[in-house]
Parts: sequence; C-alpha cells; structure tokens
Amino acid sequence: MRILYLSMKLVSQGAQYAISAIIALSKKEYGKAVSAADLAKALDCPAAYLSQLLSKLKKPGI
Repeated sequence: MRILYLSMKLVSQGAQYAISAIIALSKKEYGKAVSAADLAKALDCPAAYLSQLLSKLKKPGI
C-alpha cells in the first residue's frame, strides 16, 4: 500500500485531473460534445481549472 501512495504523489493534481478527463472523454460517444463544466462536475474538480487543462491538451491535439 505504501508503494501505491508514493507513486500517486509523483503525479500532480493537475495531471490527475487531465488523465481523468481523457479517460472520461474516451468513454463518451464519438463526436458528441461535452462541456468542460459537465466534465468538471463528473470528475469533482474546479471547472475553470479543468477548462485550462483541456485547452493545453487541445493545442497538441490530445
């Protein structure tokens, strides 16, 4: 259990939100729009922060 705790701390909160968002979006129907606010609510994270993260992911095409 200690190893899991240490490995989780190696990833920032922002990275955790971004990874969670990517996973959540991958489960959605292709081509169906999802608002950042709805996604943030589902992930229990700040909407403004998630919006910034999604913008950063969009630039390189992720």
